[in-house]
Amino acid sequence: MDFLYDYLGNRLDIGGSGSGDGFHDVTTYGIDNTGATDVSDALNVLIENGGMFYFPPGLYLLNGQLVVPSNTWIKGAGEQTVFKAANELDAVYHTICNNNASDISARLCRNEAANGYPAVSEFISDYDSNIVLMDFKVDGNWQGRDLINWQKTYTGHGTAINREPGTNIEIQAAHNVLIENVIAVNGIQHNINIRAGAYCYGMGITYECLLPAYQCTIRNCEAKNERYDDCITTHDCHDILIDNCVVSVENNANGTYSSAVSNGFEIDDGSSFVEVRNCHSYYTVAGFQAKGHDNTPPAHHITFRNCTAESTMLGFSLACGPDTEYEDGTVAGRCRNIDIIDCSIIRPYAFSNVTNWLGTLLFMDIKNALDVTVNNLYIENTDVPTWVQNNYGQPLRTIFYMRGRCNNVKFDGVQITNPITNDQANSALFIVGQDSANVILRDIVLCGFTGNPIVRVNKNDAKHFLTIDGIYSERLAASDKVLQVANTTSESEILLKGSRLNMVLLEQ
Repeated sequence: MDFLYDYLGNRLDIGGSGSGDGFHDVTTYGIDNTGATDVSDALNVLIENGGMFYFPPGLYLLNGQLVVPSNTWIKGAGEQTVFKAANELDAVYHTICNNNASDISARLCRNEAANGYPAVSEFISDYDSNIVLMDFKVDGNWQGRDLINWQKTYTGHGTAINREPGTNIEIQAAHNVLIENVIAVNGIQHNINIRAGAYCYGMGITYECLLPAYQCTIRNCEAKNERYDDCITTHDCHDILIDNCVVSVENNANGTYSSAVSNGFEIDDGSSFVEVRNCHSYYTVAGFQAKGHDNTPPAHHITFRNCTAESTMLGFSLACGPDTEYEDGTVAGRCRNIDIIDCSIIRPYAFSNVTNWLGTLLFMDIKNALDVTVNNLYIENTDVPTWVQNNYGQPLRTIFYMRGRCNNVKFDGVQITNPITNDQANSALFIVGQDSANVILRDIVLCGFTGNPIVRVNKNDAKHFLTIDGIYSERLAASDKVLQVANTTSESEILLKGSRLNMVLLEQ
């Protein structure tokens, strides 16, 4: 049993030692598994030189981070093995992290020290590698920890810099990492995060972080009810596989959170060559995201395959920073080469207790994205459950929104099984923004649509090339429209189901 797996499932020899199957039973070393005492210091001493460690069923209380070094395998007995952050653990700390993520200021690093931020070399000298986290539950316990009075500020270089709160499982500057059969709940910021040694936020769209994590796998995991941000996320890393995972944030929808924006799977700043497959996101604001922030390198070469966003407010989000950043057409600044293949959106609805988003419902939001393919998307568009909080009275906008500079966007096969009605369609189903170009809509099958045009192009000029090759829908009203260009109706009659509309629109 002396093996680990890389991100493709290949075995890696770690040279582990121990008795029987190769694992050390930590309780034979006096580690308490009753939850009565803090075991973080004792565990960190026990595992500091690596090896294979088995954690029998029980509660392992952590009033400090569990720090996992290279060449280490942490294995539990399933959800009966629980690592739990103590109430006293400062909110700045992670629950479980690799060695490179253990310093509370390491997450602030830049490639070189600048503007008060430390250099990555101050905290990280090389990669961690060959780490397995398997078969346990980790509870970040945000409900019991102090989320107000914690070590928010770093002043190591003379300028006050704000830190972020801790993650349930944080992997920084590492490769050949496997996280498998882990249940991660109640993280403060994220439940699982994979990232580079340095930090790219605000450093420009061409910034490349030192020590990007790579060849990491998150497989057969569940992440649930983090407090602030994302269930499973990546930053500044490449060659990452997220497979057969489930995330959920029920508290988004039941009113527990009054201002959080808690998303499902977020592939964020500087991430590339990431595949998310066979995954399911429940009750999250955005189900699946590939994005960047203002003045950061966006995600690119991302695949979502056979993924389902269920009971989410925004099924899929592909977005970059402000429009003005891309006026020169810089490819580096575009969220690009994104594939959404064989995915589903089930029962989307708006829970407008989330004040940041005000309950606006979208099927898909695409902003400043390049080379996007949506192939074989299935949508069950049903009513909002009565228990969902909608305190702001926001309408349901079941739309695909292409805004900013979206180029080379192709929808090839979209099926919506329930009618889009007036209360949901206070704007067109497909909105092509005024600076978007080369959009293809092929084989769009609707159960029915009423109240607005199916497709609206917001600007009529030479930049636009829109191809519509096959829209099918039942007629719901005599005023139903297929296409509107720059607020002028070009096609006012919707075709009956079974009829085919083949139309190429080229505005010159």
